[in-house]
Amino acid sequence: MCQWHTSSADRAEGETAARREQAKRDNWGKEASAMRRNLHIKLVLIMVLLIVSLMVVVGAFLMNSVTGYYINDFYQQLADAFGQDNADFVRDLQTVTQDDEDAAAMLEEVLSAYAGILGVDRRNRNFFVLDGVTGRCLGGSANPPEGGIAVTPNISAALLGEEDVLLFFSYSGSTRDILDLMQVARERRCKIILVTRFPKSPGAALADVVLQCGSDEGPLQMGTVPARISQLFLVDILFNEVCRRNLPEAMQNRERTASALAAKHI
Repeated sequence: MCQWHTSSADRAEGETAARREQAKRDNWGKEASAMRRNLHIKLVLIMVLLIVSLMVVVGAFLMNSVTGYYINDFYQQLADAFGQDNADFVRDLQTVTQDDEDAAAMLEEVLSAYAGILGVDRRNRNFFVLDGVTGRCLGGSANPPEGGIAVTPNISAALLGEEDVLLFFSYSGSTRDILDLMQVARERRCKIILVTRFPKSPGAALADVVLQCGSDEGPLQMGTVPARISQLFLVDILFNEVCRRNLPEAMQNRERTASALAAKHI
């Protein structure tokens, strides 16, 4: 009798242990399946991110290429429009108006007549006639934007004359934007003063006067404090010299400035 009870207990214990082992294997299987699913999801996300990143890079490259192509094509079209093959167009633009004629309206009429060779479609490209002194919009192929035409540095340089002076600051003397403006100023025959560290730079070749100042900078030290302080010191010297040469007017302007700022102080 005791032997039978012992065998039954052993069998029950064995079955319980087997069920436990089976439960463990089932849990391990579920965990492995969940891990595989998580790994699969992560791999899919990584692939999606790589594809999106590749599309962004390729899209930006294509956009820049297309934009550069159309800009260069537009520049070439303008160069051809003002070339020797269109001498009549250039002569019409240079025609002197009479006292009773509206010069802005005449320019607008001429430009409208040659809108095709200029690439002006009145949708994506328009032209505007600006005042040669103030830059105010006098007419054009479309209504000027709200607030008027923004007077950019290029427009400001184009409005200069022989009696104007431009003061440029460029540590390297080879900044592309500054070189472009200096080239426009040279074409307008205005005087150019360049403050730079390198007197043999490309900018110095375009300047009438080169003022060398600034401390040495490494390739990774852009706009260091010593370089800025030296430029500010030079500006202060130039300012005081201009005031010294025209002292009465300078004193009068200082008094006006002080009076205008006096109301802001307690």
